[in-house]
Amino acid sequence: MKSFRFLTLILVITMSFSGCQVIKLAKKIKSLKAQAEMYADAFKSGDYQKMLDMTYPQLVEKLGGETQALAAIKSSAEQIKSTGLNFAGIETSEPTDVVQAGKELHSIITQKISIKVPGGFLDTELHFLAVSKDKGKTWSFIDTSRNNVKDLVPSLNPDLTIPKVGKPVFRRG
Repeated sequence: MKSFRFLTLILVITMSFSGCQVIKLAKKIKSLKAQAEMYADAFKSGDYQKMLDMTYPQLVEKLGGETQALAAIKSSAEQIKSTGLNFAGIETSEPTDVVQAGKELHSIITQKISIKVPGGFLDTELHFLAVSKDKGKTWSFIDTSRNNVKDLVPSLNPDLTIPKVGKPVFRRG
């Protein structure tokens, strides 16, 4: 009978610990999605400084530092605007699994982008590697379609699959 009580106690402790882990993971995922939406909102509103602040620091360094990275972000946005294309919307998906990668947490977040074009919309998806160096409190982002992520993030967890860039799809409307 004592062994049954002991086994029950071990089972309850294990289940409680697992439940705490699930709650912590859910908070990290909620924080990640909220910050990815802030990143998208910064793009939509033209707050390029906010985008820069949320960009993976090693990517900012690769672009030549904050001043040059900010200029590159502004230039890209102005180039898009000069074509007459207008963003109709950005929808942020739920993140993929959050995985441990050395001292960092990694996940993939997808943003579905709809661009107004003559006769309809052009829909595409961008995939971002999200990186947290503080156990999921804050996240920084790398556009995986424009950057060699493995060079920027040597600790990239091989269990994390980075989706390939798909072709844009035209939708009448």
